[in-house]
Amino acid sequence: MELSFSKMHGCGNDYIVVDGRELDLDWSNIALKYCERKFSVGADGLLVVKNSNKAPVKMSMYNPDGSEAQMCGNGIRCFTKYIIENEIVEYQQNGLFIETLAGVLTVYPHKNSNGLIDTVNVSMGEPLFSPDKLPASSALLSLPKIIDHKISVNDQEIQISCVSMGNPHAVAFIEDDVDNFPLDTLGPIVENLDLFPERINFHIVNVLDKTKIKARSWERGAGLTLACGTGACAIQAISKDRGFTDNNIDLYMPGGKLNMKWEGKGQSVFMEGPAELVFDSFLIVSQ
Repeated sequence: MELSFSKMHGCGNDYIVVDGRELDLDWSNIALKYCERKFSVGADGLLVVKNSNKAPVKMSMYNPDGSEAQMCGNGIRCFTKYIIENEIVEYQQNGLFIETLAGVLTVYPHKNSNGLIDTVNVSMGEPLFSPDKLPASSALLSLPKIIDHKISVNDQEIQISCVSMGNPHAVAFIEDDVDNFPLDTLGPIVENLDLFPERINFHIVNVLDKTKIKARSWERGAGLTLACGTGACAIQAISKDRGFTDNNIDLYMPGGKLNMKWEGKGQSVFMEGPAELVFDSFLIVSQ
């Protein structure tokens, strides 16, 4: 069968986006096959529109390794653009609900002068610092927060701080330029540490000043990516909680800039950034 899709990206995080509301397919296997770079379309993930009894639609996100993620921050912006411009839902400037495995989130799409969605502001939910929310192993559960926890990776000592944004994140603040950090070799080791039974996303961060951060990300199930939306939320939550940054910052990743806002404990993190269509095409899939 022919399966129509859109190739989209948000700050370089690229996705295959499909309408799967009337389809019963093995989405994990489709992600494994078609997200593989050089041999197929290539993407950081597969986003599937599904029916929901909690919101107008549900977003399911599958990593290139076939695993299903709870949430995807850059992906939900692309997903928002897709469902509006393909008339799956009506445009609502005052907010649209989307179900995810991390809960029902609110997105605020913005149209440009051509009537197309170019940026989306997302209420990403409250960051959860308790180790059991990651989840973390029993060795860390007695801590109120995981802050500057020392780990040894390839004989290199790193201090990580952790938070859940519906999915787990470990953040390391470093002095050296993040561009020079061997994230491609250390990232997969941190992702699979025994401390985190469901694996973890890993981010390295330079705090430039109170309003600017530079970061790179290793995403569980996807690897080295140009941006990570939930990771950006985790970075802002930890840096704001520790007094490194203000409520409103610009966060620079290799794929582009995100604007992040967090007022503190009990509040949702807001992330605003671009969503772009690359091309439309179709896949040949077996049922």
